[in-house]
Amino acid sequence: MGTQAIDLVILDLDNGGVEAALVAGELKRLRPNVQVIMLVTDRESLVEGALDSADAVLLRSEVGVKLLEALQALPLAS
Repeated sequence: MGTQAIDLVILDLDNGGVEAALVAGELKRLRPNVQVIMLVTDRESLVEGALDSADAVLLRSEVGVKLLEALQALPLAS
C-alpha cells in the first residue's frame, strides 16, 4: 500500500475468516478511512471477531444482487 489512494477493499472470507480478518484489521490500522466489504458463506462458521473491521458484510450467494447496493451505501473518498 504505497502512495496510491485506496477507497474500497473487498475480502472473500474462507477457512473461518482468520486471514481476511487480519488483513482487514491491518488495512483499518494503516488506512482507517478505507471501506471494507467482506464476502461470507455462512456467518456462523466464522471465528469470533472476523467481521469486526467490516463496513459491510454480504453473503456470497447474494453478491450479484447486493454488491451494488452495498457499494452505493458506503461513503467513498473522492
